[in-house]
Amino acid sequence: MRRGAARLRPTRSCHPLPVASESPLMEIDNLTAAELRVWRAYPRGEAVDFRAAGDDDPAEGTGWGPERTLRAAVLRALLVGAPQEDGEIPVLKVAGARIAGSLNLMYAEIDHAVRLSQCRFDEAPKLYGSRLRQLNLAGSALPGVSLGSTRVDGVLRLTECRFQGPVRLGGAQISAALFMERARIAAPDAQEPALQLNHVTLGDDLWAPGLRVHGLTRLNGATVAVSVNLEDAEFVRRGGHVIVAEALNVGANVLARRLRADGRVGLRGARMRGRCRPWGPPRR
Repeated sequence: MRRGAARLRPTRSCHPLPVASESPLMEIDNLTAAELRVWRAYPRGEAVDFRAAGDDDPAEGTGWGPERTLRAAVLRALLVGAPQEDGEIPVLKVAGARIAGSLNLMYAEIDHAVRLSQCRFDEAPKLYGSRLRQLNLAGSALPGVSLGSTRVDGVLRLTECRFQGPVRLGGAQISAALFMERARIAAPDAQEPALQLNHVTLGDDLWAPGLRVHGLTRLNGATVAVSVNLEDAEFVRRGGHVIVAEALNVGANVLARRLRADGRVGLRGARMRGRCRPWGPPRR
């Protein structure tokens, strides 16, 4: 028996869609077949994989058709107000989908884990000021993301993501680790830093070996409870600083072997309580 759903409203596509009676959310009509799969899987925490082959590239996902396209408004309705099933734990697990429209979860409180891996986002997700249980965007292609002042009660995973715009994490509080290994961030012409980690608080590691950033990276006032791993990372910016990490506070080690920094690195007032393995020479 479903909780929080006092009635069923059939959509015009003849699929019954539960609508939470206490929710002010818009009614979602005409669910596509792809959206219906996700809507039915979410209350039971089941995974929905739209990938046609193992080598699907989200960066080329502009041509993905309706069979694997999800409206951001549908995902928002699921996460904010969808009914639950007794004895089940909802989790949003989607792989290989195109997310159409703006996924706006600003100031929302999401009690269940969210995994949107290897997805193509048409617009940068807006999660400023939200509270999340756990967020996994691994392998996805995005035009940027807004996670400033967000609170994550678990891990934030941006592993192998490709961003074509700023990654805003300023003031975020993440109780576990932030994973950014092999991520790509390209915002060389932006009027703001490409990677914004100023005043972020991490309860575990900043784990980012192989990270590539084109543009300014800002870590001013960030606190990392354990270690920072930037081995094999590359930071490129023409002119001025490429990394500004004034008053950075690291509880253990900073690992930066084979790091490449094409520009100046500012570490004034930074504190590192463990070892600091230096990076390689600037790229010529």
